Amino acid sequence: MKPPRDLLWLDGLAGLAAGVVVLPLSGVIAAWHEMPLGWWLLNGVMNLVYASYSLSIARLRRRPAGLVAVIAAGNLLWAGVCVGAATWFRATATPIGLAHLLLEAAFVGSLGAVEWRARRRLAR
Repeated sequence: MKPPRDLLWLDGLAGLAAGVVVLPLSGVIAAWHEMPLGWWLLNGVMNLVYASYSLSIARLRRRPAGLVAVIAAGNLLWAGVCVGAATWFRATATPIGLAHLLLEAAFVGSLGAVEWRARRRLAR
């Protein structure tokens, strides 16, 4: 199965949406999930930083395969960070908080895996 040509746009816009929602609501999310505010501030900022990079690559007419590989690797790394956070906070976080982290890990990990396999095609 071929990934959609606009996968990098989808990925970058998803990161942007996550950052725009999580960062201003980090206090509410932290309380709701019974997790540290610092984690959610970091999560929001990282999503915005990631979105700025990935969208800047998505908009290029010619995308170097190495830069697409960085996007894929970043997603795979962030998936691991989310799983690590779920493990770290498992004793204090609510079940919804743990689910949030694990679903984020599944989403970005899946994107990263597809992007890695299709990095040359996505490079155009």
